[in-house]
Amino acid sequence: MNCLICKGELGQLELDCHREWHYDCQVCNYCKGQVTEEILKESLEVSRPCSHKNCHENALWTSFENDNIFITQEHLDTLNHWLLTPHPLKEEISLETCYKLLRDLEQAAANVAVAISRKKDRIKIVETEAWREHIEIEQENNREKKRIQEEKKIKLQEERADPRLRDRRKAIEGLRASFGMTQEQAEEFLKNQEGPKQ
Repeated sequence: MNCLICKGELGQLELDCHREWHYDCQVCNYCKGQVTEEILKESLEVSRPCSHKNCHENALWTSFENDNIFITQEHLDTLNHWLLTPHPLKEEISLETCYKLLRDLEQAAANVAVAISRKKDRIKIVETEAWREHIEIEQENNREKKRIQEEKKIKLQEERADPRLRDRRKAIEGLRASFGMTQEQAEEFLKNQEGPKQ
């Protein structure tokens, strides 16, 4: 049986105690402090690293400072949670508390700006990829049209040089229109009608 945290094999002591993780794994991923079984199980339930909820939220908060951060739904949920949490705005609020709140609000605004810009970048990337794909399909279609036109020109030149080719083409078109034959079926039918070449 493997540990639910590190996926390593459990030792005999853990198995004897009916544990699903190593004793050493029951620590916060961020502060390295001991976590309770309830916190560990909650971490597993919400698919976050084994950690205290506050430690994990603080880590998410500071991750906005990374230049190549990839914004996840969890980042947005953390921002929403902080923005929707009531903050002290009483008349008797101390200058120190007011200053801390102002700093937190500035940080929240900066994090929101980062989240929005990353989402916009992702949208731009998706739009660019879609546009590139559209252009490639259009170019391929244009190449195909050009190839068909070139083939038509060559056939017309051949028909001018040999009127029998034009008669054959018209006969094939007539068979397809009248009897619903495919190009191959009409050509095979004419070949059988013409008989073996002398």
